[in-house]
Formats: sequence, C-alpha cells, structure tokens
Amino acid sequence: MQYLAFYNLTIKDISSKKEKKVNAFSPQKDILQTLHQYVQDNKNKPQSHTEEENTGRYTSTVSEYKISRVDLYNRYTCGLIETGGSGTSSRVMDISKINKQKDKDKLIPYTTKKSDALMTPFTFLVLAPEGSTRAILALQKNGNTGIKGYFQKTFIDFFHKAYPGLRIELGRVSPAQALEQVLRNGIIKNFRFLKKQIPKDVADRIKAYDADAEPDEMEIVIKARKRHSLLGGGVLGTLIKSGNADFKSIITFPDFDCDTVKVDVVIGGKPRRIDLGKLGTLIANIEISDDIEYDMDTGHPHHDSVVKTALEIANGMV
Repeated sequence: MQYLAFYNLTIKDISSKKEKKVNAFSPQKDILQTLHQYVQDNKNKPQSHTEEENTGRYTSTVSEYKISRVDLYNRYTCGLIETGGSGTSSRVMDISKINKQKDKDKLIPYTTKKSDALMTPFTFLVLAPEGSTRAILALQKNGNTGIKGYFQKTFIDFFHKAYPGLRIELGRVSPAQALEQVLRNGIIKNFRFLKKQIPKDVADRIKAYDADAEPDEMEIVIKARKRHSLLGGGVLGTLIKSGNADFKSIITFPDFDCDTVKVDVVIGGKPRRIDLGKLGTLIANIEISDDIEYDMDTGHPHHDSVVKTALEIANGMV
C-alpha cells in the first residue's frame, strides 16, 4: 500500500523560542530555496548511515537524492530520495522462469552480496505558504517503510549545522487536523475496522479446506448506501478533536476487538482512504494507492503522480 504521511514543519529561534516565517527565516532565506539548493548540491551523491542495533549488530543503509524542483509561485518544492539497506545476502529469483523447465538453470541468476543495497524511490514535498510560520511536509510511504529518518539525517542535520541559532521541528499532522481541514468539504462513505489476528476457530476452519492457507487479518466494513454518506466530513474531525476518539463508542461487534480503523472519504469528488493508525495513538496516513500512476517497467509509483496527489492534499491543510 502506498501512503502519504504529513508533518507540520516549523523553524524556531533557539534563544527566543519564536517561530520564524518559512519564506524568510533569515534575511533573504526561504526554506524552499534552501531545500532545493541542498538537493541540487547533493544530487547523485549517496550518503551512508550506519546504526547499532540492540543486539550489537551494525546495519547500514544508504540514501541518495535524485530529483529536485522548486515552484516559488505556487510555493512548493519536491524531489525524490532513493533508499536501501544492506547487511544480508539473498538469492534473487526470476519468477518468470519458475514453470519453464528449459529455464530452470536460470531461475536464480545471481545472489546479492551483504554490501548490496536494493534502492527504492520515495517522493517528498514541502508546501510553504508566503508569510506563514508553518509549512507542510509530505513524505511517501510504502507500507511501514518511509523516508522520515533519512530526511532528518540529511537535510535537517545540514540545516542545523548551517544555521546553528535555528531549529527545524517536525510534528505529525494529527487526525484532528487532517480531518478538520482535509475533510472540511468531504463526506465519509465507509468505516473499515481491522483486526490483525484471525480467531483461532475461524483460522482452523479455513485450514481444514486448505492446509497451506495463511489467514492474516479480519476486516469489517460499514458502507453507506449509494449516493449517501455515513457522516459529514466535519463530524469525525469533531469526534477526534474532542478527544473522544474511541470508535467503539460508535459501534461494537461481538468478539471483534479491532486494532485499526480506516475511513473511505470523498474529497472534491475523489475517493480517498485515511488510515487512522492504532487506536489510542492515532496518526493520519492517507492512502494513495489508487490515486497515483505506476511505472510499468519498475512497478514503482510515478514521481510526478505522487507530487500531484500530495500537493492536492497539502493545499487543504494550510
């Protein structure tokens, strides 16, 4: 699943604690131009990051900025970071040859080295309105994998060294903020209640028919009737903002204690899915899998398509 995670980006004066305007945090210094120039200076220059795990084992990852552009008229900059991890060796299998007897000897064309890093592209975008003390940072995620750590270790670390009297602070855009602003004119079509573990008796009954089956999760979906909605956009935002975000207060199911809630909404005529994360520690990831285009050769999302979607959503948050 492809998601966008949104963050509030602010720049604070360390001594006064005051927030600076993102387009003028220092004389003639704009966060958009600063980020764009940093990427231009570091484009195609891989940066290695080594960390020690709790076990004492060291793991290495690498990040590399590939694309950057800035649009000062519409007040945004965007780019592409490729990231990958190394430390393990694996066989690479060509699945197109699995059922072809004559190609069996070509099934495993090579084995990766422990020093190999499989690079995956991720899009980032910063929208910084003129005169505002808050910018919106959008970071693409693939499932649970994202680039926040890389963005912090590269650009944000650079910024703190270049401007020692200032500090960039990132704070997740909360579900209340996302729903209050993004869903201001939206309507909620579906509630999706997910449970990560299937009851044993249900799993056993499935396995009785197929011993190789691996049931993973359960989902209960409550849908609105065609051309109707479950809740107006502002209702769910109000519920979360009030602190009464216990969705079990909306509805309960016998023997179904859900772990996660997703909502399908229509915003500006477009369907979107917002993943509210774990109950009790809600965060808003907006699913974009069905909204973006994909490269047929690589299978990765098209950068421009992710930027377009991120910009549409971010503009609703400022």
